[in-house]
Amino acid sequence: MLSDITKEVSKQYGVLLEDEGVALRGLFIIDPDGIVRYELIHHLSVGRSVEETLRVPKALQTGELCPWTGNLERGRSARPKRPLTRSRSLCPVTAVAGVPTFGTRDVRFAVSTFRPAPACAGEVCSPSRGNMVPEGTPLRRAQRTMKVVVGVDGGNTKTLAVACNLDGELRGVGRGGCSNWEGPGADGAAEVITQTAREALGMAGARSEDMTHAHMGLAGVDWPEDPDRMRKALEKAGWRCPLAIENDAFLPLRAEAPEGHGIGASAGTGICCGIIEPSGDKYFYGAFTDLGGGIGINANVIQAVLREEDGRGRPTALTPALLEATGHSSITELAYDIHRRGKWVPKRVTDPVLFTCAAEGDRVAVEIVTEFGRELALCVTNLIGRYELAAEDPAVVAGGSLFMKTGPLLFGVFREAVLSVAPRARLILADQPPVMGAVRGALAAAGRGDPEIWDRARRTATEGEWFREDAGADSGGIVGGN
Repeated sequence: MLSDITKEVSKQYGVLLEDEGVALRGLFIIDPDGIVRYELIHHLSVGRSVEETLRVPKALQTGELCPWTGNLERGRSARPKRPLTRSRSLCPVTAVAGVPTFGTRDVRFAVSTFRPAPACAGEVCSPSRGNMVPEGTPLRRAQRTMKVVVGVDGGNTKTLAVACNLDGELRGVGRGGCSNWEGPGADGAAEVITQTAREALGMAGARSEDMTHAHMGLAGVDWPEDPDRMRKALEKAGWRCPLAIENDAFLPLRAEAPEGHGIGASAGTGICCGIIEPSGDKYFYGAFTDLGGGIGINANVIQAVLREEDGRGRPTALTPALLEATGHSSITELAYDIHRRGKWVPKRVTDPVLFTCAAEGDRVAVEIVTEFGRELALCVTNLIGRYELAAEDPAVVAGGSLFMKTGPLLFGVFREAVLSVAPRARLILADQPPVMGAVRGALAAAGRGDPEIWDRARRTATEGEWFREDAGADSGGIVGGN
């Protein structure tokens, strides 16, 4: 016999009615390998049938493709052919994901059987009493109580979606391509987001109707009409839960600022900077500033190499490093590919070249990184001045791939420039992916914004290694052209 004082077991098996603090009646039959082979969940007013409970394990043990229906009376039951194994599926079987057993997520076979409940005037009774509800009475399937929120980070290069339960435990992650509507259009972006979210929900064992709220930070949501544009496209794609849509500039800030407000600067494919005030009011700018993030410094690297070749620039270690990375034998050959063949060196090649050379002390590379760091700091100090925060201690979060994956130089330059204007500012280098800011926003919208719940979400993200880079990423040197 087990007691469930904390309701944790009921919650894990999806039978807890959290508002009432009670569990539905549930029967779970688990094989020796810890796999749920059968589940039955029904309302509190419906009792369990002992005969049915005994019949199901017997049927499972036969290994046959049809349920065993032998007589269960003592001395007349047939001997099962073999013990429960995972070697054969049974018929009929409905796969129900997300019903974890202790110590495993491998839920292979589960059957949910729901039939008309006896009309017992609300009293606890047994199905064997036979007083069925009158014909035509509407019946409702008992609802699973595993509700989730979904956070989405939709960028120019990739899209991440995370499904998280209402206790702050990450349950699933999905990955997709570009979801900036300015590329594939609003409907195309909505399709990418939808497919990515479905992947996360599938991993979590949840369905779209299990989503209570979704929060999305999307590249390209730059002007007041853009959130409505994407909301309409997402609703057309089948989204029904409440949606919060904002520019992805706010996600690193939501993910890292202890209080959930402050200033955030993001440096990835592009750059952007935003502020969330304690009141919740927001403002951001970027993507159309002087230096366009990875795209901008990518052009600076190419330019520095070309200028060395034609004599206008200084010698730089960027030149041999870039030639090695692209497979070209000379800068002239590289320039011809770019100019005549319409090819380009992608930032996934130039970024490692730049930051490696800068770390090794190459002056030209250091200058490019320093100029970029100061531009990012200017985006922040401009907001500090505009909102009169120079004497305050705002959280200032630096996020995005160029801050998080390139070594200490860029953040060091950025930090020094910000502190020269706001000495009390709390500089934070993001160690969580921006999508976690979307998760935090969704949890808050669902009324689950408690610090304890958010701490659990951060902890499960780290411990579960949900965001490790996929192995075997393409690192080709030059793309495009004929």
